[in-house]
Amino acid sequence: MVYDWNAAAHADEAEGEPERRAFTRPELEAFFDNADDEVLRVRGKDRKGWLPAFRDATLFIGCGPLLRS
Repeated sequence: MVYDWNAAAHADEAEGEPERRAFTRPELEAFFDNADDEVLRVRGKDRKGWLPAFRDATLFIGCGPLLRS
């Protein structure tokens, strides 16, 4: 149990850095769209590397709800 007498005192209202704010929905959409475009770009060049790009894009989209939003 946490009480006033055993709780740690915080020096600041928020511990996070102001420049590390949460992503907005448009920023997240742009990020995911860029990941999808990267897969198409690499795949279109008939070179190795499209599978890792596809894996990354899939993980980004799958873990999207876990990103700071």
